[in-house]
Amino acid sequence: MIKDPSKKYRPFPMVDLPDRQWPSRELTAAPRWCSVDLRDGNQALAVPMNVSQKLELFHAIVDCGFKEIEVGFPSASTTEFTFNRRLIEENRVPDDVWMQVLVQAREDLIERTVESLMGAKKAIIHMYNSTSPAQRRVVFGKSKAEIKDIAVRGATMVRERLERLEGTELMLQYSPESYSATEVEFALEVSEAVMDVWEPTPERPMILNLPDTVEVAMPNVYADQIENLARFFMNPKLADPSYEPEDLIDGYVQNLGVAGGKKGYLPGPTGSLFGVPFGSETSILAYRTDIFEKHDLEPPETYEEMLDLACRIPELEPGMGGVASRGQSGHQTSHAFLLHLAPLGGRVLDDEYKPIVNNEAGVAAGEALKTILDCGPEGATSFGFAEAKNAFLTGQAAMYLDSTIVAGEVEDPDKSQVVGKVAYAPHPMGTRRGSQTGGFGLAIPKNAQNKEAAFLLMQWLTSKKGDKLIAMEGGNPSRFSTHQDEEANEKFPHLMTFGEALADADPDWRPIIPPWGEINSELGTTLNKAMIGEVSVKEALDTIAERTEAIMDDAGYYTWQNQE
Repeated sequence: MIKDPSKKYRPFPMVDLPDRQWPSRELTAAPRWCSVDLRDGNQALAVPMNVSQKLELFHAIVDCGFKEIEVGFPSASTTEFTFNRRLIEENRVPDDVWMQVLVQAREDLIERTVESLMGAKKAIIHMYNSTSPAQRRVVFGKSKAEIKDIAVRGATMVRERLERLEGTELMLQYSPESYSATEVEFALEVSEAVMDVWEPTPERPMILNLPDTVEVAMPNVYADQIENLARFFMNPKLADPSYEPEDLIDGYVQNLGVAGGKKGYLPGPTGSLFGVPFGSETSILAYRTDIFEKHDLEPPETYEEMLDLACRIPELEPGMGGVASRGQSGHQTSHAFLLHLAPLGGRVLDDEYKPIVNNEAGVAAGEALKTILDCGPEGATSFGFAEAKNAFLTGQAAMYLDSTIVAGEVEDPDKSQVVGKVAYAPHPMGTRRGSQTGGFGLAIPKNAQNKEAAFLLMQWLTSKKGDKLIAMEGGNPSRFSTHQDEEANEKFPHLMTFGEALADADPDWRPIIPPWGEINSELGTTLNKAMIGEVSVKEALDTIAERTEAIMDDAGYYTWQNQE
């Protein structure tokens, strides 16, 4: 027997991060809390709880104020599945509480999990698979590539089943199980592979959970995530003088890459560049040329014209909706409302962070959305992005007002029934024209081992040459010059119009602040009640404004105002 067993262990590899900053930082807002007592706590009991006991504990957790509750592992047993079904069928889950369920990346378990969530209001599907060297070698006998394939196949199985949860506000979560004992670069590789399948965006985020399953290292393994790019652009050996950053679509640089300026998330004297856009989206109006030509209609230039057409078209073409729009309770209604709020002169918050969503412009935006949904395809108040997009692609609506990413499917005969029948116009004019900004960005992880090489790759990918190559393959370019490029427009004629729309894109169409997730949920849930006729738009927005002010106050945004 070894006299000192500790001698057989090797220290966990350190992250090369000589300038770490996290030790001197402090929390300025409450973190998100998720209770795992019903799942992780339950499995630690010698005798796990029965359904009645779990129901009693669930209500106790709700009474404590938790808004995210991991209710169990519904594919693990009849008890777990029955508990889930009773929570949903007996309407025991409050409207503002997320049910979270855990599932391994296995098809039979994923199938059973989706069945357990039918009819849920808000649900988080938390998928995981183990990634550590010991688990790979001893438990699975698989290589890194095979372990990553398990994660990708599981993520694909989850995504393929989401359409069956119609009416449920969904969020996806992934854990590289045993993350704390996994090589950092491999955990990142697997997590990014899952993200490539789920395609999260700022509007449709996912949760990436990094489990400290076995504590094998000190807390400094968890380093800062984003590297400030200024040090690279100031280095003449790295910075390409022909990069032309001013050619990048500024609305996206502001929306995706800047932090620390005005309002904390817009440019300003105190702001810094932390990333650059890589694939840019904005809102665009797509319309059916055959329908418009048949009835001698012109694409709408203004909101008044669009709303008029939205309700005239169903009269001209019975069975067809005017505009395909999101309308599902939660984030989808919030997103659809925000598409109209900025163009009609509104904002969620004023410059002092006070809610103004219920002013005249806000009510006009809410009424515009209600008109669009009332005159839209059947079932529009239950539509998420996919349903709205598919309604347009299958000929159920004559217009579509949402993200520019629809263009990639419009001309695909495997996905679209309107090939060759669609043209595009900029977002209609209200008090201004532009609206949504979204998409993806590139940044350098704080713990990257080859930061300079990462910068050079990022610089090339977003250069004029790299951006055009992306566009020529059907991707979303991030530069004005690419949208105006003659060769790119010859292949994709919509690019010129999209470039014009991006020039008007509004980086402040919704506030990028820590409390936004809670405000967004409140906005989408409460406003949806107006969309289905339970309350008026004004009543809904007044309630939202009142609750938003309380959320902002709790988050400390009025600290200095309260001292005056």
